[in-house]
Amino acid sequence: MEGKQSAIWGIQDILGSVASASSGAFPAGGASISGDATTHASASNILATAMIKEVHLLEHKSTFKVPLGVVINCLPSHEMTASGEAFCYTVLPDSTNTIPLKLFSAPAESEEGIRWKQEYPQYNSANLETEGVMEMSNSAYYFVHEGHPAITLLMANKDLLRADIDTNAKVHKEWYKVEKKTMATCCNTIRNKVLSKLPITDLGKFSLEIRRIGTRDWLDLQDGEDALASFSAPLGASSDVVKQMETKHLEHFCEARCAYHARLEVVFEVQP
Repeated sequence: MEGKQSAIWGIQDILGSVASASSGAFPAGGASISGDATTHASASNILATAMIKEVHLLEHKSTFKVPLGVVINCLPSHEMTASGEAFCYTVLPDSTNTIPLKLFSAPAESEEGIRWKQEYPQYNSANLETEGVMEMSNSAYYFVHEGHPAITLLMANKDLLRADIDTNAKVHKEWYKVEKKTMATCCNTIRNKVLSKLPITDLGKFSLEIRRIGTRDWLDLQDGEDALASFSAPLGASSDVVKQMETKHLEHFCEARCAYHARLEVVFEVQP
């Protein structure tokens, strides 16, 4: 998926429509969304601010002969197994399911989340030090845009941070001069106290992993019970013949090519 996230998630369409509507306007922070708006960096930045609303498993098919557990990195794992493992959902051996299953539904959005999206839609954990921030080489300071959440934090915590932002004159009427150490403290505080509590997901890092249930290696046959579940001996076969057939069946079980296919529907919201 590397480099193709914007196409997979439809971000190119979002960027294109926003760029057309803006007609070259500049958002807070001075960054233009027109021009080369479909670059990988632009798409990654938008995907990093996604809020997942709902996820449905529309259909899936497995040719594995053992039960599977599926883990999706940005969704909770609430389905427990007898071995104590937790999965987003489980899959029966050699099965097909076309009945949609709701995997996730976001709870009612908190007041804090709504406020963050309204006041700082372009900011996320990954770009706090870069969005609306100008770095000067060989300098102990940043120039930080007045709309940056770090400026709001500085204004509200002058005594704690020992930095009275109101005494600093703005450059070009919108940029504050902020010491790098102070900026780092602000960004870490925002991440730990605010962003860590918001239902924000970086869809650019979306991943799905299948595991064999039972915390066992894929080729661990143990007593062969799982592998032999799909074996049936012909009527009248001798014990020696059955034993040979079982051995070949176990060998084929380990060498057979298997696949898992799933179709997911993800309803999400981003801030372009």
